[in-house]
Amino acid sequence: RHDLTPYIKDHQLEWIAPDSGWIATIVTREEHGLDWMNPAVADRWIDSVWGPYLSKMSEYIGNTLAGYVQDELDVLSGDIIVSPSLLERFVENKGYDPHQDLIALFHDIGQRTDKFRCDYYEIMCELLEENIYSRISGWHEDRGMLYGSVAVRGRQDILAETSHFGDLFSLLRWYHFPGNEDPQVEPKVPPRRRFIDAKLSSSAAHIFQRQRAAVCAYWGAGWGMTMEQWFAWTNENYAYGLNLFDPHLAPYTMGAGWYEWVPPAHYFYQPYWEHFRWFSEYVRRLSYMMSQGVHRPDLAILFPTTTIHANWTRGHRYNLAADIAASATYNMADSLYTGGLDFDFIDD
Repeated sequence: RHDLTPYIKDHQLEWIAPDSGWIATIVTREEHGLDWMNPAVADRWIDSVWGPYLSKMSEYIGNTLAGYVQDELDVLSGDIIVSPSLLERFVENKGYDPHQDLIALFHDIGQRTDKFRCDYYEIMCELLEENIYSRISGWHEDRGMLYGSVAVRGRQDILAETSHFGDLFSLLRWYHFPGNEDPQVEPKVPPRRRFIDAKLSSSAAHIFQRQRAAVCAYWGAGWGMTMEQWFAWTNENYAYGLNLFDPHLAPYTMGAGWYEWVPPAHYFYQPYWEHFRWFSEYVRRLSYMMSQGVHRPDLAILFPTTTIHANWTRGHRYNLAADIAASATYNMADSLYTGGLDFDFIDD
């Protein structure tokens, strides 16, 4: 069953030998989920999504069906993947057999720990990028279609983003337009919308030379949001570098009105509907203007992926050093921007 992968985890077994006591730690594997290292997974995904369209309306692919916008791709979900292709690539690229050190993914084995973790996750992320992220993107690009995202798992949390994708930037580089959600109501202390998510989206657009970065707006605000809020929140997101406005799908009938928090209706039920055209025209002009030229930030902030990998100790668990690196990175970004210095996050 080549489409399933063994994920690895550790089990500690205590056994007292006749002459001395010792603890044996054994690395085992579980067969569940998908083998994301295997390109057949991406091919099956593409066939599941686009197969019916290709068979029944292929003439519309790349024109009427102009692209695919992804919402919350979920890959690792905290699992540590092992597969034959990963182990083979490891030996080929790193020059040593990883089997004897697999326990280092869960426990400190001394001086070799950091190097092994970084080597292992580097290969894992390399294969994820080759066989999933770039493969799905390339399929759409080959057919003249856009491939974008308006929501990335692990929101505003480096550790959670790593648990889901291994290396966030290896995912973001393959979107024709990266993007993020902004579901918030009024922030308590400005600027406090989805600041980090927005800067990650716009940074990816800048460093990978994409023209647009999207915001999925403002599904958590409820039916009572005002025209003033539409303008203010959008101006703030665009100040962070976003330039593609995607209002969340809204219910068309009042029959769904009991579902208060998501999404807001933004058409004829609203008292401001007769004025909404002016907001739309404003966003259209602003989006065009913000899509021109080349971004020149004051600073670059290195996304600390290597530090996170060296301190990733299983699933969603990380050592204190990873937590400090993650929080310090975002705190620094906040302080610099509040102090009037613009930046882009950059990867290794």
